[in-house]
Amino acid sequence: IIEIEHIDDMPYNVTRRTWFSGTELGSMQNRCLSSVNRMDEGKPVLCARGLERQTIRYRKDCNRTRKEMLATVLDVQDMERKYGYRMSDLMRASCLSVSQRCVKYAQAIGRKDAEVAASDASW
Repeated sequence: IIEIEHIDDMPYNVTRRTWFSGTELGSMQNRCLSSVNRMDEGKPVLCARGLERQTIRYRKDCNRTRKEMLATVLDVQDMERKYGYRMSDLMRASCLSVSQRCVKYAQAIGRKDAEVAASDASW
């Protein structure tokens, strides 16, 4: 365990070397916003990892997926009422299958990022 003293207990010169200044934070935020805007415009971005959730496309995709999932659940519930049998196990299995694929996909992206970071000395 490494103990790190509270920022209020650090001398100014240590705080300045350790934490970003307001100007530095503002600069990073502006660069991130610029990258998100470029992504929304379909232009290439040097590194987008973590910024994709801020794009209009991502939000639209999430909203579309939510609506599709809700519609699917409501359709299944209607079918259960209409035909008198439960399909909960089938829905559970379908959701697990999709979730497992998403986890594997996310793991593959993480491994690729780790390889890129390991091969790039500037990280």
